[in-house]
Amino acid sequence: MPADAGADPVFIALYKGLLVTIELRHAPFFLWVNDLSAPEHLWDIAVAGYTVPIRLLPLLMGFPCSSSRR
Repeated sequence: MPADAGADPVFIALYKGLLVTIELRHAPFFLWVNDLSAPEHLWDIAVAGYTVPIRLLPLLMGFPCSSSRR
């Protein structure tokens, strides 16, 4: 059993609690995030006739995750 497996139920409960909290609907967060209940939206890139949204928070999360794996 991994050392951090005990924290998993806490994060699952936190996710479920934040999912149903009515106070977070349409609540501003910071800078470009206008609504906590909707995905943030920065740019659109057209690729082969499709529109691909670019979101900054997943990109910012990816850099620490990839650097910690090395």
